[in-house]
Amino acid sequence: MRTETLDAALTWEGDHLSEVALTVLADGQDAMLTADALSHAGSCEACAMKLGELAELSIGLGDAMRELPREALLAPQPAISVALVLAVVGVLPRAVNLPAHVVGLASLLMRDVPIVFRGAVHLARSTSAEVQRMALLVTLASALVLIATALVVGRRALRHGELQGA
Repeated sequence: MRTETLDAALTWEGDHLSEVALTVLADGQDAMLTADALSHAGSCEACAMKLGELAELSIGLGDAMRELPREALLAPQPAISVALVLAVVGVLPRAVNLPAHVVGLASLLMRDVPIVFRGAVHLARSTSAEVQRMALLVTLASALVLIATALVVGRRALRHGELQGA
């Protein structure tokens, strides 16, 4: 299994580990950090405090999610039903031309999908540094989106808990 290490610019903020590096460490992805970063994490009190804060935030969010009533965690069934009905109604005018669309879809599947697939395979096999950097950036952007989503969910959960307790 090949693991890539986090770039030094993303690992360090001055003499201390960056928020990204601490998050990687808190997620148990130690293999992504260099030996000197791991050594620093074990010896620096300031970084250990930040890592502890991240762990407390994660634990607090988990506790808040467990305290939510089951109904708050369920999908909004009426809203989903209305959305599905609207989607079906929106498709009805296009259903009249369905046979022509099926022929077009068959052409698309036979001609265009293999081209896209070959390009994806070529990109996956590429070892250029630029592609690897882009993959790392996409991974980090995805992680940031997940963190932002968790914060929004956590804030709503806390707000919902405050309203229930009042």
